[in-house]
Amino acid sequence: MPPIICRLTIDGKEEEFSTAKKVHIDGWDIENKKAVDGNDFKTVNSALNTIRINLESYFLVLRTQYEVITPLMQKMCIKILTLKGTKKLKGVKK
Repeated sequence: MPPIICRLTIDGKEEEFSTAKKVHIDGWDIENKKAVDGNDFKTVNSALNTIRINLESYFLVLRTQYEVITPLMQKMCIKILTLKGTKKLKGVKK
């Protein structure tokens, strides 16, 4: 099964990272960007929704601290928080 990759795009700049989730190509809805079939498609969609919500929150926090926000900045937020586990960005509720 191929991994699900998240692509962040801001002002034409892109970054990608793995969501650590996989879904069979036949079980993926390209238009709606979600799993629609498979043993754990609900778990996969829940994890993807959590990533989306966290990215939106990180963007809002970064916007209060920086004039320009890049996809790399958001990617680093995800990477740092994934590596540190329970650590949070200041001002972001998980």
